[in-house]
Amino acid sequence: GQALDAFREAVAIDPSFALAWAGYAHAVDHKFRFSDLKLDETIELLERASYRALKLNDQQAEAHLAQDLLVVYRDGRWRSEREAGLVRAMELSPGLAEAWFRYSGYLQQFDDRLTDALSAVERAAELDPLSKQIRNQQVQVLSRLGRLDEAEQQLNRLIQLDPEFAVNYRTMAGILASKGRLADALIWQRRAQAKDPGNILFHLREVWFLTSMGMDEEYDGLMNRISTLDPNSSTEAFARTTLNLRQGRLDAALETATAYANALAPASMGGFGFRGMVQTLRNQPDEALLDFQRVFESNQDEPIGEEGWLRMARNVPDRACTAAWVCLLY
Repeated sequence: GQALDAFREAVAIDPSFALAWAGYAHAVDHKFRFSDLKLDETIELLERASYRALKLNDQQAEAHLAQDLLVVYRDGRWRSEREAGLVRAMELSPGLAEAWFRYSGYLQQFDDRLTDALSAVERAAELDPLSKQIRNQQVQVLSRLGRLDEAEQQLNRLIQLDPEFAVNYRTMAGILASKGRLADALIWQRRAQAKDPGNILFHLREVWFLTSMGMDEEYDGLMNRISTLDPNSSTEAFARTTLNLRQGRLDAALETATAYANALAPASMGGFGFRGMVQTLRNQPDEALLDFQRVFESNQDEPIGEEGWLRMARNVPDRACTAAWVCLLY
């Protein structure tokens, strides 16, 4: 919140300062991820900040990175325009570690570009060797490449160097889960929560562990913590839908998935894709199709494409396959 206040003051003093508007956008993103800023307000602030930054100086890498944030929040995780903007940022400022870091994060979404993602984050680490976030992302890419032992070794060294950086504990939980060590992974996930108890994403990640390990008896306590941290938001609805699906309570899952989708809209239509998956599990392909079409219409560059949504809605022979799609996409 302090960073956002400082950038707000900076642009008030000098509205023509493009770099301040770019910083404003980054501060908005940070507040949304780690505080109580709502999605619709986040998008509204990012629209204003990124537009001003680019209009004032479209030859500045930071302005293009600010625009990239807006693309992400507008259901644009997969839009082709992301790559063009990130590449342009690197062209304008090849020594800017943040540009290489963000480009690596974008490339991580594609299995056939993980080697490029590793090269990009390694370049970012050369430019900013002290960045904890960059070093963490380097480990994440190694993990995605299947180099789990190497990733675990690097992460252990990072934790020894900075035992207070909570994100490393969360990443360790993911690596151990990939190795099938779910009990150990849950311990590390809870260590992340202990280091940063206000980070709701760490609590939300525990949902996956509890459902995977069949620890339903601990779910109510987790739900209470999530509700306290983020009241009246989509987070609890998402978590409860996950539990309802695991327990086979499809009617209840539809109810909570609807609450989740409505909480995100109209700023994001992605929640309707989640509800569409639940509709498919309930053998309601026509209703699922309507939800999938809403997502597609809001983001026509979604990689699965319209044909894929239609096929999934009408021809899913195995419910387990659909449940896997739920986990994969959301």
